[in-house]
Amino acid sequence: MIRSLASIFLSLVAAAALITANPCAAQSYTLTDLGPSVYDARAINNNGQIVGPAAPSGASTSSNLSDPYLLSNGTLTDLGNFGNPQGAGAYAVNSLGQVVGLAGTADGGQKPFLFSNGTLTQLPNGGTPLGINTAGSIVGYFYPTACESLNQTHAFVIKNGVFTDLSQPTDPSQPCNVLSEAHGINTSGQIAGASNFEASVWQPDGTLTLVGFLPGENYSRAFAINDAGQVAGTALTTVPQYSQHSFLFSNGQMTDIDTFHSQASWAFGINNNGVVVGMFTPSPTSMAYDAFVYMGGSMMDLNTLIPAGSGLTLIQANGINDAGEIVGQSQSNSDGSVHGFLLTPVPPQIASISPTSAKAGALVTITGKNFTKKPNACTVTFNGKVAKWTSWSNTKITAQVPTGATTGKVVVTAFFQKSNSKTFTVK
Repeated sequence: MIRSLASIFLSLVAAAALITANPCAAQSYTLTDLGPSVYDARAINNNGQIVGPAAPSGASTSSNLSDPYLLSNGTLTDLGNFGNPQGAGAYAVNSLGQVVGLAGTADGGQKPFLFSNGTLTQLPNGGTPLGINTAGSIVGYFYPTACESLNQTHAFVIKNGVFTDLSQPTDPSQPCNVLSEAHGINTSGQIAGASNFEASVWQPDGTLTLVGFLPGENYSRAFAINDAGQVAGTALTTVPQYSQHSFLFSNGQMTDIDTFHSQASWAFGINNNGVVVGMFTPSPTSMAYDAFVYMGGSMMDLNTLIPAGSGLTLIQANGINDAGEIVGQSQSNSDGSVHGFLLTPVPPQIASISPTSAKAGALVTITGKNFTKKPNACTVTFNGKVAKWTSWSNTKITAQVPTGATTGKVVVTAFFQKSNSKTFTVK
């Protein structure tokens, strides 16, 4: 899904100037192909558990049948179905390993489920569950009976076993005047989705907050929300005209984060560090998609950040956890089959520090690898004290021993990944 690298480099005013902005380039990743039987990876939790659709146990991938799965500690578990493995899958997993999604029924349909403590349970009122938080609250969308013939959906939440329609029609006698959907829920119970074609957040008390639109347009949808209340999604934009771009809503401000200025992009996941993932169209004349990650003010094509020769094109990134692990769907370059994938950030590694002791204010050279990472998440600390630096490359950093630093460990943090440590003595 990635062909080009979009990153912002800050120019240094002078080579010896001490600066705090960081010109680190992109994060790099190791790639794990989850295999041809795993069609997609839809979500990942902070324990590294992954969910999505996969070929049922013993079934051929050519059958196009699927069951929801849970991949945990390298073991793939078929979560089963309600009588038929027909086009179903898992869509979300919380930190307790509880999973929600759709499972096939004996009549060829699908029913919503909750998988918890080894048991697959059908959820009430039908619909499609798309998110679950640590409290076990579930969100998604369903078709109210009165609106089903109109193909109109309402957002819902199931909290403590109680199903609630989140839609708020201005005229209760006309429930189909409101079209809404819920896609994600955070730890505090804030719910992200859309209401009448506008990205929205339902607060824990049920109050609806409209997120808004990009300038000059009137359509937006929210797909994910983190514990800080930051929201990611897609919205129409006038630049370029007739296109839609991924957005990040933070501190009351909606920002177009499509720094590729592509014809279309969608942000599907966000972690608690504010890193966003999704997909975009690399060419306005092509129907192909590439997966992206947005960090430090730049969107980056994930295909440029993985080892060459993988044989896969990453076409969609669906989720990211707080460790920076990314899951999504890829396509085999040889036969066109779709595979779920996992990307794991490559952490920085310190090889040496020279000198190994100095006074505050002295310059120290740190050598190693994988230092080139996310711009505003690259730091050097001396026993916990953040240092200023004069130069930064993928293999070498020149930093100043900070005032007030004490003898202890030097650590490089890049893209929220901490390096090994080396002992430094402050004279």
